[in-house]
Amino acid sequence: IIDFELPNIDSLACLAAIRSAFSFDHLPVLILSSCNDIGIKGYDAGANMHVLKPIDAHCLLTHVKMQLSFVASRQAAARFVPNEFLVYLNRGSLLEVHLGDSVQRAMTIMFADLRGFTSLSEGMSPTETLKFMNNYFQHMVPFIELNEGFVDKYIGDSIMALFGGSASSAVVAAIGMQKALVDSELQKMKVQVAIAIHTGEMILGTVGFQGRMDTTVLGDSINLASRMESLVKEYGCDIAVSSSTLGMLDDESSFHLRFLANVEVRGRTQRTHIYEVYDHCDPEEIRLMDETRYDFESAVGHYLDGEEALAQQMFQQILL
Repeated sequence: IIDFELPNIDSLACLAAIRSAFSFDHLPVLILSSCNDIGIKGYDAGANMHVLKPIDAHCLLTHVKMQLSFVASRQAAARFVPNEFLVYLNRGSLLEVHLGDSVQRAMTIMFADLRGFTSLSEGMSPTETLKFMNNYFQHMVPFIELNEGFVDKYIGDSIMALFGGSASSAVVAAIGMQKALVDSELQKMKVQVAIAIHTGEMILGTVGFQGRMDTTVLGDSINLASRMESLVKEYGCDIAVSSSTLGMLDDESSFHLRFLANVEVRGRTQRTHIYEVYDHCDPEEIRLMDETRYDFESAVGHYLDGEEALAQQMFQQILL
C-alpha cells in the first residue's frame, strides 16, 4: 500500500522499483490519494488498484483481501499452466490467453520415462501408486527448474519438460535427475529412468475449444524426442541426446558422451545421430567407458551396417 501524497517521497519511483522486482500478478500494489488524476498515473506505473481518500478502514481491508484472493487464484492456475508458457506467448495472465495463441521458437525438449513402471506398481493400491508417483516427481522436477526448465506436462509416469535457454541446461538437469535416483529413497525401489533430449524448432500454443483448452507443443522435434525416449529404453542406457542438442551445447567437452545409434522418424528421410551421456555414473565406470569409447562406437557402426555378428563380438570384447 503506497500513499501517493506523503511528503518528500517520490511515490512513482517507489512503485517503479517494486514493479522492477515483482510483476503485477505476483505482488499487488494499492495506491492511496485524494485525486483521480493521481490514480491514473499510478495505474500507468503498474498499480493494481487506486483507493480514494478519505479512507474507510473496512473498505480498504476489503480491497486488500480481494487483491490477495486474485494472487492466490493466479498462483493456483500456475500449478496447472506453467507461467513460462504465458511468457513465451507474451501474455500477462491466463485471462489474456485465447484459443489459437501460438509462437514458434527453438527449444530443448526432455522426455523422462520410468522404466518398468508396470512391475514397480504391482501390488500397489491406486492411492499408493499416486503417492509413489508424486514422490518420484518431487525428486525429479527440482533439477528441471533449477536449470531454467519447466514441466510442460505429466504423461502418466513420464515427464515432458522444456528448456528455452542453453541446451546444456537440459543435460545438466538430466544428470542431476539420474544422480538423485541413487541419493534418495528411490534407490530402495530400484527406480530407473530413461531420459531423451532433443533441440529443435517447435510451436507452443493453445488447443481445444472455448469451453476447454490446453497448452501444448507441436512439431517434428516432439516426435523425434518421443522416438528417442523409446530407443533409450530399448538400448538400456539412461540419458541420450540428439546430434542437434550436441551441436548446441555450450561446451561439448564438459560432458562424457559416446555415439549410440541413429533415429529414424516417420516422414523424415534423414536419420538423426543420438549420443549416450554417462556423467552420472560412478568414477570407475566413467573411466572404463571413456577408455572403450572408440571400440564401442566402432561396434555400433558395424551393427548399423548390418554386421551384427562382428558387432556382437566387439561388444563382448569390450565387456571383458
